Amino acid sequence: MTVAEAVSTYVAKRREEGCLFVSSERILRFLCRDCGEIDLRSLSSERLSLFVNNQYVKPATRMGKFSAVSCFLNYWTLRGKMPLLTIQKPHRPTTSPLPYIYTVQQVRSLLRASEKCQRKCEKLSGETLHAILITIYGTGATVDEVLKLRISGVHSKKRRLTFEAGPARAARAVPISADLHAALMRHIRATSKPRDPSASLFRGRKNDEVSRNYVYDRFQRLCKMVSLPNKTDGRTPRMLDLRYTFAVHRLTHWIRQKENLNELLPALSMYMGYGTLTTAEKFLAFAPERFKADLQKLSSLKGRKHWRNDAALLASLAAL
Repeated sequence: MTVAEAVSTYVAKRREEGCLFVSSERILRFLCRDCGEIDLRSLSSERLSLFVNNQYVKPATRMGKFSAVSCFLNYWTLRGKMPLLTIQKPHRPTTSPLPYIYTVQQVRSLLRASEKCQRKCEKLSGETLHAILITIYGTGATVDEVLKLRISGVHSKKRRLTFEAGPARAARAVPISADLHAALMRHIRATSKPRDPSASLFRGRKNDEVSRNYVYDRFQRLCKMVSLPNKTDGRTPRMLDLRYTFAVHRLTHWIRQKENLNELLPALSMYMGYGTLTTAEKFLAFAPERFKADLQKLSSLKGRKHWRNDAALLASLAAL
């Protein structure tokens, strides 16, 4: 039995058990590509360790590869189809990378420069890139959810967007602001030829599909154009961080308006497609307005009375 055949059988078995098994299947397919058409018994610990501990991938990705490959090996080892192999376990990352939270001015700079960024690009127009970015920032959706949007998913009368179901998220319809709704309707009118309602909302100049990697590449170029600084650890801004920025800016606005966060945080979690009602709480750490009241108590600008200006206190001290 070849590695590819073993992977197909293993994936089918996990799906029968009710597992979605999307990311692990992707990792095992990459393993097939890396190994080629070889017999399952020809796999070696050294080869698997090199595949798992690839220096060009992030530590969190290495841990995911280690978990997927280890479960795959255990499955076939217990069934006597291959010898027992050990893989060098990658180092677990001590801390998860923090998101890059854009300021309002930085978001405006990205949107204004999107047309210039794509001026000489034959594949994707600046107007489409602008619409993609404003949709991510305006809804807090993932990049994949936005790129998979259909024209029929934009409801003009109800002012809603319908995101398709993904590997880890159910389909959902969310209300959107009037500004975002108007921007999307302008985009549809500008790009309609006419287009099939079931067609993708964001397509290239030649009406072709736009890949995620291509959009990522254009976004990195856009960040360089507006001179966005890297984080202190050297990481560059990501398009996904627009999703997190949406959450932080929403929380900051609610805190300023003194809204009830106990009611709004679960709603924000559901709006962004998270599986639990408390996930959005993690964004409170990035909302500076949360600590404004405490900082004001400590601030010297509050105009507190200095002890030297207290005549009664000075008289008491003089009488000692």
